[in-house]
Amino acid sequence: MGQVLCRHILLIARCVLVSLVLACLFPNPSLAHRVGLFAWVDGAYIKGESKFSNGKPAKDAKIFVSLLASKTLVTTTTTDREGLFSVKIPEKAKEEGVILQVDAGEGHQNSWEMEASEFGGMAQNVEMRSDSQEVSGAQDVSSLRNIIREELAPIKRELAKAKEHTPGLIEIIGGIGWLIGLAAIGQAWINKRKG
Repeated sequence: MGQVLCRHILLIARCVLVSLVLACLFPNPSLAHRVGLFAWVDGAYIKGESKFSNGKPAKDAKIFVSLLASKTLVTTTTTDREGLFSVKIPEKAKEEGVILQVDAGEGHQNSWEMEASEFGGMAQNVEMRSDSQEVSGAQDVSSLRNIIREELAPIKRELAKAKEHTPGLIEIIGGIGWLIGLAAIGQAWINKRKG
């Protein structure tokens, strides 16, 4: 019974090895078409970045900005040499939100949704009173928000990049190990029932 189990484990290991070799020889074309798109609000603008899965910037990629709820195309722009772009926030973004779509050519496409809440909360006509003197706080609040946005922009950018996690070599090898282990346990259970 031990020899049969060893033969089955070796057969499974060979199948996995052949699968790995075939996967390396014939890579998945969908991985080659992966392009990342990251966007954040910075003052009166939507700023963003587009990169390929290998980390290279998506140069001269087309960016389409549409309203999220109505899917109405509002504006288009292109990325620069570093894959960066900037567009003025559309008027109705505070009501509907926006969806950004990147087309870097040859099937390289992705999208990024921004909810209306990301654009809301602009202070308008807020008044504060200090000692019987009336001071318009809208400008103070607005400038404070702009300072905060400027300071948070790099953090938002890094958080957006963190969302685009793909499995690395360690995760892939670990997954293959789990599959081999489960196959061996299944085969041992089958052999035990037969014997």
